[in-house]
Amino acid sequence: RVLVNTRAFFLHTPQVKLFKSQNESDDVLDDVACLVGSTRTSLNVVASEKGVVIGRLQFVEAGDEIDCMRMGVGGKAIPPYIDRVSNIRSDAEFILLVEKDAAFMRLAEDRFYNKFPCIIITGKGQPDVATRQFLRKIQRELKIPILGLFDSDPYGLKILTVFMKGSKNMSYDSANLTTPDIKWLGVRPSDIARYRIPAECRLEMTDHDIKTGKELLEVRHWASSAKRDCALASRK
Repeated sequence: RVLVNTRAFFLHTPQVKLFKSQNESDDVLDDVACLVGSTRTSLNVVASEKGVVIGRLQFVEAGDEIDCMRMGVGGKAIPPYIDRVSNIRSDAEFILLVEKDAAFMRLAEDRFYNKFPCIIITGKGQPDVATRQFLRKIQRELKIPILGLFDSDPYGLKILTVFMKGSKNMSYDSANLTTPDIKWLGVRPSDIARYRIPAECRLEMTDHDIKTGKELLEVRHWASSAKRDCALASRK
């Protein structure tokens, strides 16, 4: 079968210009997938590589043996064709899910996974479909806990929610994209006072940040302690 990524789908439409932007073509893809009760991948359309993995993980990708401890400090790009990933093996004790690429790079450079046997994954901010599918697949295969390291602001919590409960745009495929049992390590808003983080290390929240935080308070799956932290993240 021939696979195409979402960017190529937007650029290689017929000579009549159907879409003004890739966002429009992405929305149409989601609508078509929902209409026929399918997924983007089942329609042979995938997103470009974005997420990265490093650490104590080996698997086979399209017949090639991959060892994520031998990929340099940049790690291994998470493949967009998750159905080509097989024979997953690991001696890791947990998966560390990291929001930011900068934090991922620091952990990779320190070889954190050698001292604490783990697999480190980042979606580099808002995660793509492949990263969410990959996380779900290896967690189900290895049956080890996932620990989440996210910023203590509304956007960090929103990204964590996408991993756990899915996004509105792709709610029709949440069953295949979500990993609900992620344990939120922090950094939590309550940690700011607990560890006396100085004011010069903080950023002033905008009205938009506060609005995002209040919207997150409507999410029902939060545990009581997480909800308190979400409320703290919604205040200036």
